[in-house]
Amino acid sequence: MRIDLGMVAELGAEMGFAVRDVPPDEIDLVLEPDVVLVFQNLPGPSDSLVGFEGCGWHFHGDLQCSDKRGNFVELSYLDIITGLADGTVLMCECVVDGLPRDRWLVHRDYVDEFRHMEAGEEIRVRRINVGGCTAGREVPADAAADRGERPKERSRLRVKDVMRAKPIVEIDGGSLRTLEDFAAAFRRAALVDCEWHGSLDAFDDILRGGFGTPEGGFVLRWINSDASRKHLGYLETVRQLQRRLQTCDSSNRHRVEQELRAATAGTGPTVFDWLVEIIEDHGAGGRQADDGVELELR
Repeated sequence: MRIDLGMVAELGAEMGFAVRDVPPDEIDLVLEPDVVLVFQNLPGPSDSLVGFEGCGWHFHGDLQCSDKRGNFVELSYLDIITGLADGTVLMCECVVDGLPRDRWLVHRDYVDEFRHMEAGEEIRVRRINVGGCTAGREVPADAAADRGERPKERSRLRVKDVMRAKPIVEIDGGSLRTLEDFAAAFRRAALVDCEWHGSLDAFDDILRGGFGTPEGGFVLRWINSDASRKHLGYLETVRQLQRRLQTCDSSNRHRVEQELRAATAGTGPTVFDWLVEIIEDHGAGGRQADDGVELELR
C-alpha cells in the first residue's frame, strides 16, 4: 500500500502537528522535540512503512491493535494521525536503565502489551501533547512536485472527512454447524456479561448496543463465511423451524408451517440468510443504521 504523503502532510498540519518534508518519499510528524513519526514510501510499487525515527518498531499497511480477549481494531495511517490528536492512539516507550530502547503506538482501548515485558524493562504510556512542537507548518508545493504528486489545495481535508476506525469482532465460520454454534462464537468474541444462545429477537436487541458490544458500532468480520453458508443452510433451517413450531404462539403456527415446508423443499431464506439480514439491518442502508454495525463476509 502506498501512502498519500501529501494527505499525511495536510492532515498532520490540520491536527496541529509540526510537519517535516524529506523528499522524495518521506513525510515526518514531529510529535515532540525528540519524537518523530516517519511516513515513508519504499522502493517498489506498493510498499510503505510507518515508524519512529531511530527506533526499530514499524509497521506496513494498517496497524492492528488487540486486547487480551482477542478483540482488535485496524488503523490506517490517517487513523493514526487523527487518533494521536484525539487521544485514542497513545505512544509507548520501553525504557531500560533510564534510557528509551524503543517506541511504538497502541490504541487506548485495545492494549495487550505487558505480557511481553522482560526483567528490568519499564513501559511508559503517554498521550501526545498536540502543539508541543512548532505546529502546522505546510509542506512547500515544490516538495510535492519533487515526489511526482500534484500540489493539493489547502483546507479541503477536515477531521470529519477521515473515516474513524471501528473495532473488529471476528468470527470463524469454518467450525460453525448450527445457529447455537454461531451464538456461542459471537458471545465469546463480542459480549461482556451477557448470555445469548440463539434467539433471533435477542440478537437484534444485542446489535442495538448496551450488552457489551463495542460502543459506537463495530465491524463483524465473518471469515470462512462460505462454509457457514453451507452448514447453516436448509438442513439447519429445517431443524430450527421444527423447534420453533413446538414453541410458537398459535397465531404464528400457520406461517412457521409454511416456512418449514419451503425449507424442506430447499427454497426460501436459510439460517445464514436470517443472520445476515439482521446484521445488515443495523448497518448502512438498514432501518437501524445508526447502530453502526458493518458486516464483512470473507
